[in-house]
Amino acid sequence: MLRNLGILDHLQKIAVQPQAVLLRSARDGSVKSRLPLGEQAQDRWGASYLTCHRADLQSALLECVTANRGIKLKLDALAQGFCFTGDRVSHPLSDAQFDLLLAADGIWSGLRKEVTSLDARFVGRIAYRAMLSADHPAARAIFGTTPNVHAFMAAGFHTVAYPVSGGTAYNLVVVLPGNETQRGWVQGADLDELRHAFKSTILAPLIAADGWSQWPLYEVPPLESWSRPPNLLLTGDAAHGLTPFAAQGAAMAIEDASVLAGVLDDAGSVAEALAKFERQRKPRIEQVRRRAGFNSFAWHAAGPVALIRDLVLKHRTGAKLMADFDWLYGWRED
Repeated sequence: MLRNLGILDHLQKIAVQPQAVLLRSARDGSVKSRLPLGEQAQDRWGASYLTCHRADLQSALLECVTANRGIKLKLDALAQGFCFTGDRVSHPLSDAQFDLLLAADGIWSGLRKEVTSLDARFVGRIAYRAMLSADHPAARAIFGTTPNVHAFMAAGFHTVAYPVSGGTAYNLVVVLPGNETQRGWVQGADLDELRHAFKSTILAPLIAADGWSQWPLYEVPPLESWSRPPNLLLTGDAAHGLTPFAAQGAAMAIEDASVLAGVLDDAGSVAEALAKFERQRKPRIEQVRRRAGFNSFAWHAAGPVALIRDLVLKHRTGAKLMADFDWLYGWRED
């Protein structure tokens, strides 16, 4: 989809093509499973598996947006004050009227209340994030020199590290149980919590990473409808904010946009397009949601469950693991 949008060429300048996803023990670093990527992913799924910093993806998107004269981008604007009259949408700051308002305003969408009374809910976990130079001794010791995605499993928490910025740095994400404090994105991190989690693991040196912050995790529960016909549709996190345990939040929003563009082109009316969009996207989103729940269970397992998990992973070949993900990475629009 990024290729079709003309974004992939921009992104590949700074993104990284890892060779594998390694599921590892946080206790001793041993590899429990290896999902091949690199050229094998390209051959099997028809596109590269890339990792990148979110700012780099945003920069690639921005470069394409600003080059398109048909798009007007206005930042620092609240998504509020819209008027819905009949089948038209308007705003006090514009003389124009519109056929459709797409509410892509995120996990704490201000427009979601126009569709449902349900809101985003805290999932009882906190994501700690930081960046670590690939040249740092801790990065070399724990991740080696081959660009891979590393997922470290431990009782009650997990850590993911993946290369970004052309391979010059690793993005670190540690997910721990926690309590809801206040709504907001970035909060100061309690490094004592991280030190306690890393105790008796190989991950303790990662404390040296720069700029640890903590992000409370929220999700949007399955909604009966994402739209209020005839002229309002929730998309992306506003419609179906997911936990990050399948690493698919941004990917699902990009899929939403591509699918919606197609159904709007094909449908006879906006109302028909909205109905078709929800029919196509809801089963897909729920499948990803279930996978995220399964990953959370498997990665945080302890005791006998962890032993069974490791035994199952030991007997899964790379080819079988890739086949397990055909539904996700090999997906194509109808």
